[in-house]
Amino acid sequence: ANAATVASIRGEAVPWKSVSQGWTLAELTDRTGTQWYLVNPAGAHYRLGPKQVAGELADVSGDGQRALFLDASRWPDQRVTVMTLKTRATTTFVRRFVSSARFTNPSGAQLLLVRAWFEGVPIDVEKRTLTGRLLRTYPQPATPGYSAVLPSMNGKKLVVTTRTGLRVYSDAGRLLRTIKTPSGYGQCTPRTWWNGVLFAASCDAIAGGRSQVFLMSTDGAATRQLTRGDAQDSFWGYLTAWPTSRGVFVARVEECPSQGSGLLSADGRRVQSFKAARDAYPVAGAGDRIYYAFTMGCSVSGPGMRLVRYDVRTGRLLAIAGGYDRMEVGRYAVIDAAQ
Repeated sequence: ANAATVASIRGEAVPWKSVSQGWTLAELTDRTGTQWYLVNPAGAHYRLGPKQVAGELADVSGDGQRALFLDASRWPDQRVTVMTLKTRATTTFVRRFVSSARFTNPSGAQLLLVRAWFEGVPIDVEKRTLTGRLLRTYPQPATPGYSAVLPSMNGKKLVVTTRTGLRVYSDAGRLLRTIKTPSGYGQCTPRTWWNGVLFAASCDAIAGGRSQVFLMSTDGAATRQLTRGDAQDSFWGYLTAWPTSRGVFVARVEECPSQGSGLLSADGRRVQSFKAARDAYPVAGAGDRIYYAFTMGCSVSGPGMRLVRYDVRTGRLLAIAGGYDRMEVGRYAVIDAAQ
């Protein structure tokens, strides 16, 4: 048996106290059927069992105890389902006009729901219990547009997208700071935390240029531009950036999948990518470890797709799931408290 599957073959129990940053929840299918697995950063599979849950896998909690699903098949009603991984028991509630949702940090004890503007419904971010009871609302300007929320790694702050910049809230709902959009750019999306104060955000250029990644601060420090690709480049823009021991690791968007991910040059204009990244989509980062989905064509799941871990420091790739073990990867999520 492949070393990565030994734990599941032996039927070993999940070491729940060890489940943390870099573990992956994955829905895998082989000739025996479809099962949910937790996969540790070394690639060991721990079988959870089968469970049919409708919708998209939106998130996995930081403690690896719960998974969050969104089912928009009856839009504008959004079915929000929380599955307890130990038992595969589920709870579901319905909320209208929800465009995205995620667990709070660090443990996923509550939910954050983003309601986008549709037919006069204001943009807002809601904190709710796992069963759907409203705890708090973080209001946004009632204008058409898109919003996103990024909770800090300790859960004490939230960064929320608006049409004119970013708002930083305390967990209790107090507005701490407003961060203006950089000159020449439109809406910005918070992507990943670098520490307790700094986070990377991608901002869309207004005049037809490429989206760029900026490093922003919640304590009032000046915004710093990280990437500097121009309109002549053969890609659509930069998506996100992670700090590593070897420098800034970035991902940029091309046709499909995301290509050109790698270490950013000091001037922000070039990317030193590793050869295998051409058909890979970076999905999470944990220190020097970047998690990729290797795809076949434009699909980010299905036959031929595999999940791997790339070590920025050593340059080594480690297969996590799919491909090598004849398992088809379905829905998946990597525990990453920074994004």
